[in-house]
Amino acid sequence: MEWAYDNDSQLERPYGYCTLADLMFARVFCDLAGEQMRRFRLLKDLGNKAVHRSDPIRPGDAVLAARELFQVLRWFALTYGRDPQPVRGFSFIADLLPSRDAATAQQAQSREQLEALADQLEERDTQLRDQRLAALASQEELDRLRQEITALRKANEAAAKPEPDLNEFNTRRGYIDHYLEEAGWVHGQSCTHEHEVQGMPNATGTGFVDYVLWGDDGKPLALVEAKRSCRDPRDGERQAELYANCLEQRYGQRPLIFVSNGYRHRLWDDRRYPPREVQGFYKKDELETLIRRREIRISLAQATLSNSIAGRY
Repeated sequence: MEWAYDNDSQLERPYGYCTLADLMFARVFCDLAGEQMRRFRLLKDLGNKAVHRSDPIRPGDAVLAARELFQVLRWFALTYGRDPQPVRGFSFIADLLPSRDAATAQQAQSREQLEALADQLEERDTQLRDQRLAALASQEELDRLRQEITALRKANEAAAKPEPDLNEFNTRRGYIDHYLEEAGWVHGQSCTHEHEVQGMPNATGTGFVDYVLWGDDGKPLALVEAKRSCRDPRDGERQAELYANCLEQRYGQRPLIFVSNGYRHRLWDDRRYPPREVQGFYKKDELETLIRRREIRISLAQATLSNSIAGRY
């Protein structure tokens, strides 16, 4: 991947090559990509899963990857395209993806054919790279290109149309399902969704928790309240607190609370600490440790000091 930056940022390697992972840890790239970083992270994770794991990719994950890649390319065309107007009317249509039978037929190509195609693409990429490096040999040409990129981005951002947003259902089935699975939670076993609870302050007294994460003893370790991707996850804290009340009343153990919009996650042990941002969902043993700390925690006023280590400067 060739990367060029506009005048608003500095680049140590103006026409170097790097991986997506390299870009994701480059501060200037993150600033330019903005909200697209959540899509880059998901695409990287799904790609790693496809390469390094033996179990097949679920159709839902494949569609999600195609959808998010479409949105990344749409953003790139709208931000840096010389003629972005035709792209503004584009939207992702899952029905246009090839059927499973068609995909199976495509996989029937021999390994030799695929390797030959990969060699051809690599050779072409090398030629294009050499041509591009030759064109950028002079500092004047590089400065001109940066100015052009900056002008295109500023002009296009002024007329940019907001991207379609993921609703709560798609947020839950896409991002949150993936990241729960990544943390080791198995749907239908250690993790259940749409779990019914009683005791909610509504006409029927019934509510449905988006996800409950269970311990081996059958008690809830945590719950997850999902919000649509454009919502601040803090919007779900009050509802999650009510769900925690219901679960505690039934099972005798108050669960920890996660609220998430798919790419921002907040953890809340609401009886002890304020909510805080976390990078992702915790594993079962991590949640069990937090629950045990409630039981062994004692007041500092009751703690005894060891004379062998106290009484010295």
